[in-house]
Amino acid sequence: MILWVHKSGDYMKRIFTLLLTVTLFLFVFDSAFALTIIDDFNDGNADGWWLGYQQGAPWVPGNWRVEDGMLVQDRVGDNFIATYEGKQLSAQEVQADFRFNNDSGYGGLILWYKNDSNWVYVRLYPGVGGLWFSEDINGTYTNTFYTYIAPNTTWFTIKTVANASGNIDVYINGNYVLSHQTITSDRYGKSGVFNGNSGGYIDNFSLTEITTPENKDKCKNDGWMSFENPSFKNQGNCVSYVQNKGNTNGNKAK
Repeated sequence: MILWVHKSGDYMKRIFTLLLTVTLFLFVFDSAFALTIIDDFNDGNADGWWLGYQQGAPWVPGNWRVEDGMLVQDRVGDNFIATYEGKQLSAQEVQADFRFNNDSGYGGLILWYKNDSNWVYVRLYPGVGGLWFSEDINGTYTNTFYTYIAPNTTWFTIKTVANASGNIDVYINGNYVLSHQTITSDRYGKSGVFNGNSGGYIDNFSLTEITTPENKDKCKNDGWMSFENPSFKNQGNCVSYVQNKGNTNGNKAK
């Protein structure tokens, strides 16, 4: 930011007042709204990412790189993973755009990644007409399949909204598709993307922390608009939630 400062005393006071107002506004905005991380890869690099290997075969590296403002992985094989390293979350919204290289290509989003034995994948697999939820819980692997018919050679926007209770809502191209209740009780970890069967392109990754109001002050200054776990119609609705939550817990709401 470049600031032009005039040396007149009166003018300086007005500048100082303006800067103080802006600073306070930014502080309120930052404290009221959830953290969002966005990477469109237009800077030509994948800084902040761990670009990983084939899941279950760590000796097979992915062919990850950034090309033309997109993240690419096109090595033949299954489940090449990449995680964003800057934040670990529980309740969260994750979104990214995907395009697969061939009819057997697939990919999706990673949630709650701890290590190779603890994670959740949401996989779109157009070639078999399906949407999969895969979980690895301390090395025990489960798959849940849902029918979802989609063309394979177009771009897809996949979004998941996960809460701390393990429910995951899935949206594709902005449309709600289904909800799934996960098995795992370990609902905290890294988020990211993956693909397989020659992979394809990934773009416009975003990760948003979903928060719950801790007290009535969090509902003020349009803060009520930022919550999705649950969401609110207005400030009063948010305040009522905080008060009822305090009564349920046997505590006085602040």
